[in-house]
Amino acid sequence: MPHLHKTLLVVRNIQMTTIRLLSFIILLQAQNCYSQSNNPDTLFNKFRNDIQIEQREHSGVVGMDDETKISYYSFVSNCSFKDLIKYSNDSNAFIRSYVFAGLLRKEANKDELLRILEIHKNDTAKFTCIGADVVTEWTVKEFMEAGMRLKATNELPNIDYKKAIEKLKSPFELKLKISGISHGLIGKQQLLNIDSLNLTQENFQVVSFTLFVAGQEMKSSSFRLTNDMKYAIEKTKPGEYLVFDNIKVVGRENIVRQIVSMTLKVK
Repeated sequence: MPHLHKTLLVVRNIQMTTIRLLSFIILLQAQNCYSQSNNPDTLFNKFRNDIQIEQREHSGVVGMDDETKISYYSFVSNCSFKDLIKYSNDSNAFIRSYVFAGLLRKEANKDELLRILEIHKNDTAKFTCIGADVVTEWTVKEFMEAGMRLKATNELPNIDYKKAIEKLKSPFELKLKISGISHGLIGKQQLLNIDSLNLTQENFQVVSFTLFVAGQEMKSSSFRLTNDMKYAIEKTKPGEYLVFDNIKVVGRENIVRQIVSMTLKVK
């Protein structure tokens, strides 16, 4: 019996050691994933990719949709002043301009900002952005100088990046909720996986809608996609658009209302 008891203690010690080792490995993996997701280069590349997609899809114009705003705010808020400086010479005029805008909101040495401004004093590369339905064309030089003037006169709007990201990720707007969308683009298979339309607020339900695709107009008198809709989606080609329109929804008060339409482009 003493021998058996001793053997059980050895087994238990081995098990406890194994559990502690596994826990340590899991912790290291979690920390590694977190550090990678918050790595300056990773954050910058995500933001840069979002801008390139917007410019490609909108003839060079950047509107900073919600997805792009989140990547920009995450990039600026998690990067130090020193980190941001190395991205301020990016080949894309919009990106280097908005990196400088991020620098202006950091606790920055004025001389450093003036030094960057001096480097770009002849930077007449142009970019176009849109906000509140107003399209504006800038040169990098003009944009940076305008931002510097706002900072000098304390007129540069403050941004609470954390709150802004939280708000963007938890929209209060009642609209369609379709997974797999990125900058208005979606894969055909992801579309085919959709059997019914869901909403961002669970206490509402779609009661009817119209789908415009490939020159066809199809109606559903429920929240489900019809067989004709699924067939039409199956026949779509990359670059074609689909529009979910005339979307009627009802909530707990049984009042029918219409929500904003959604336009998607097949990747």
